[in-house]
Amino acid sequence: MSRIWTIAKREFKSYFKSPIGWVLFAIYALVSGFYYSLLLSYNYVDTSAVLNFMRGLFMVLIPIMTMRTFSSEKLNGTDILYQTSPASTMQVVIGKYLGVSLMFLLISSVNLIYVMITLSFNGLVDIKYWGTLIAYILTGLAYIAIGLFASALTTSQVIAAIISFVIFVSFEVFTSISQIIGSGVSSVINFLDFTDAIPAASEASIGKAVTAGLDWLNPATKLAGFAKGTFDIVAIVYFISMIILFLYVTAQINESSRWKQ
Repeated sequence: MSRIWTIAKREFKSYFKSPIGWVLFAIYALVSGFYYSLLLSYNYVDTSAVLNFMRGLFMVLIPIMTMRTFSSEKLNGTDILYQTSPASTMQVVIGKYLGVSLMFLLISSVNLIYVMITLSFNGLVDIKYWGTLIAYILTGLAYIAIGLFASALTTSQVIAAIISFVIFVSFEVFTSISQIIGSGVSSVINFLDFTDAIPAASEASIGKAVTAGLDWLNPATKLAGFAKGTFDIVAIVYFISMIILFLYVTAQINESSRWKQ
């Protein structure tokens, strides 16, 4: 555990040894602050709205935050230090993940200011806010794991950021994609059913079932209830499983690189 924590601290501190950490913090504070002040100008005090708005910017912020975690070390050849260290590949991955996650939580702590301002205006910070906050954190932590995975795939920080961005955008349009695939399945079945043995209603039902199945995998649909104050244990397990899966795959990618040295 001490090795993981050492790696996590090194990763966290690295953000402040270069401009990227300060720039990320400044961007987050400026954008969220501007959005919150805009809400105040309309006499609309809702910290949940700020969290939802900033969660929509994860597709840009988190790729920038994670793009250098493995790719820069592979490019510079400094990854050999981890490959020859007593720490296992999984310990390195977990350590880096914790370091990035700490940076993410530090940046997100700006939202505490908005909560205090909201309370000072007798605004409401209710169960819906806490549900939105949990959805915000789960999304961020899952996206960080995906960002690390993307960074492990390449030596280019730009390509790593692009891979993460494409994955995150695909999540946003996942519902549309699942509907297209479901309709396509229905059309294929109809095309192959030369004898009309399958009723049209059944073909449509199969397509809808495929769409529903794909929608179940959509992270966005898993979090819809949280914004309403409804906590779903299945959604929490889903995101934890996603984090574990991507960290495991990232470790396997780095392990294969170790054996190639």
